[in-house]
Amino acid sequence: MAPANLSVSSSTGAKIRYLSPVVNAAQTVEFTLKVSDGKTTQTKTIPVKISPYKPELQFAEVVNIEASSFQAPNYPYNIVDGNIGTMWSANGDDQWVIMELREPFSIQHVRIAFKPGQKAEAWFDVMGSEDKENWEPVLTKTASCGFSGDLHVFNFPESKSQVGFRYIKLVGHSNSSDSWNHISEFKVFGYRHVSYPGYEELPVKLYPNPARESVNVRIEDQSFSPDFIRIVSLTGIVVYEAKMDPGLKDLQIPVNFRRGVYLVQFGTGDLTLFSQKLIING
Repeated sequence: MAPANLSVSSSTGAKIRYLSPVVNAAQTVEFTLKVSDGKTTQTKTIPVKISPYKPELQFAEVVNIEASSFQAPNYPYNIVDGNIGTMWSANGDDQWVIMELREPFSIQHVRIAFKPGQKAEAWFDVMGSEDKENWEPVLTKTASCGFSGDLHVFNFPESKSQVGFRYIKLVGHSNSSDSWNHISEFKVFGYRHVSYPGYEELPVKLYPNPARESVNVRIEDQSFSPDFIRIVSLTGIVVYEAKMDPGLKDLQIPVNFRRGVYLVQFGTGDLTLFSQKLIING
């Protein structure tokens, strides 16, 4: 038996899938398993902890939305109104909706809700653009689960998660039951894109910057192999220091420091090979 607030693929099969709800605080749900040989029945309760998914990410504001078509009263702006009970609907293949973000975003994932009570797979693509003219495919031939229309999380591939997209386009390809496309909510999460002259050429990138709770470090120059990373205040106080394992190119550092400007340094021995400013908005 599944918890009442969880959508499951089956309640009687040997294997089940469930769609975890999007939560703001950790919670534990319980599945009840009953096994019988016709004479004896055994019951076991299985707890499953559900945690908030990447709560450190920022939410991107949508300032404009347009669509190829719609079926009234299911208007395009319904997908960003915060109400999962309203939706955008359009009939046919290649129906699209374009969302303009207030500012360029390095998108880490999107959360999409489909038709309430949906029991069919919805098929779609997601594209990103910096100028609304040149579109990059991000999620292609993507499908929702076939037993719920509630919020799904779709992670962006690493190669696309650092691009500063200003426009997001969802292209619907109908669903496994009929030719309709239904989207109830579309939410974008990531970081405000850091764009200043020379940023793309930096051997090491820090994001988000400014940071609040944690900062991600990505070494993009494969030949750059420092022995240590150090975070130093402008007064020279070392607030964080760690050794770098050979081959490590991605790491996340908690930044529970005072609000202010710091220097993130990478080096070998007594030599600093690279440094970059980091702003903490804690």
